[in-house]
Amino acid sequence: MDKIRDTVSFLNPVIAADQPLFALAKQIQWQWPEEYGENKFVIMFGGLHIEMAALRSLGTLLEGSGWISAIAEAGVASSGTAQSFLTVSSVTRTRLAHQITACSLYTLMKEAHRDYCSDCGVSGNSPMSFEDWHQRQMSVSPQFQFWNMVLDMELTIFLLIRSFREGDFELYRQALMELIPKFFANNNMNYAI
Repeated sequence: MDKIRDTVSFLNPVIAADQPLFALAKQIQWQWPEEYGENKFVIMFGGLHIEMAALRSLGTLLEGSGWISAIAEAGVASSGTAQSFLTVSSVTRTRLAHQITACSLYTLMKEAHRDYCSDCGVSGNSPMSFEDWHQRQMSVSPQFQFWNMVLDMELTIFLLIRSFREGDFELYRQALMELIPKFFANNNMNYAI
C-alpha cells in the first residue's frame, strides 16, 4: 500500500483487488486508519469479481426458468455446460451465453411487436409504438416481464463490462447503481456490499 501511495500520490489512490486481497486490504485499513484509512485509500473489488458476482446473481434469477433447456436445445452448449453458466464456472463462456440470450430475447421481442402490428393492420386498428406495446406486455404477461427483467440485467452487466474496457468511470458508476438493487432482488445481498 505504501508503494501504491507513493506511485499515485498525485491522484486519488484506488486499489482494485481480488477477493482475498480485498479482505486483507480492508483489514489493514481498519487496523491502521491513520496511515491507510478509508479517507486515504479507496479499496474496491476488481472488475472480474464484480462481473462474476453479477453473472452469479443473474444465474440465481434464471435457475429453474427453463433457460438451461433452451440453451441446450439451441445447440449453444450441452445441458451440463449450460448448468455451469448459472454458477459462472467460466466467465468468458458464461458471458457469451448471455450475449446470445440477450440478442435472442431482443430479436423475439421485436418480432412479437412486428406480429402485433401486422395483426392491427389486418383488423384496421392503429398499432401502439414499441415502447407503449412493451409497457402493456409487461403489465399483462408475467412471462414477458420475467424475460424482460433477464434482458435488462444482461444489458446492465454488458454496460459494466464496457465501462471496464473503456475506462469510463461514470458508466461504471451507473452500471453498479443499476446492479445493486438487482443483487438484493435476487437475494444476493453479499454481492451488494
